[in-house]
Amino acid sequence: LDLLSRSLEIARKEGTPYLEPGSFGGLGNIHLGLGDREKAVDCYNQQLARYRHLGDRRGMATALNSLGNVSYLAGEKERALDYLNQSLNLFRQAGVRQWEAATLYALARVNYSIGNLDEARTQIEAALEIRESLRANVSRQDLRESFFSSVQSGFELHLELLMSLHQQRPT
Repeated sequence: LDLLSRSLEIARKEGTPYLEPGSFGGLGNIHLGLGDREKAVDCYNQQLARYRHLGDRRGMATALNSLGNVSYLAGEKERALDYLNQSLNLFRQAGVRQWEAATLYALARVNYSIGNLDEARTQIEAALEIRESLRANVSRQDLRESFFSSVQSGFELHLELLMSLHQQRPT
């Protein structure tokens, strides 16, 4: 917390444009980890404002993604969907496939939690497809295996979702 606060001071003093929003994002993550959602939201909003000022789509998408996740954790699921959909559009515009997949996973998680099972299924399957295409481009087998283990939660959500859909509409 102290280091990021100091980096924020330096960014302001030195006029380093990208250090400031990055510091706000890091501070938001720490506050969220400490359970202070209000401070986290404030930091993410500061981050978003600075990235907007810079015209940085990827940065804006990252801040919106963080705001979406905080909203989901706070039980504000409609707000979470709004932030996450904005984030998804920006990640797609910026061509950041890994974060596009992560945002689709987050959207699927929110939609699943509010009972939008078909939408959640579409999103998680799109996320898994992107992640598989990224994994396939990794040349070393050990790295592909490591990558696979890092996306395990997506497969778990997909399985849970398919079981819920089967309960709802047995074939």
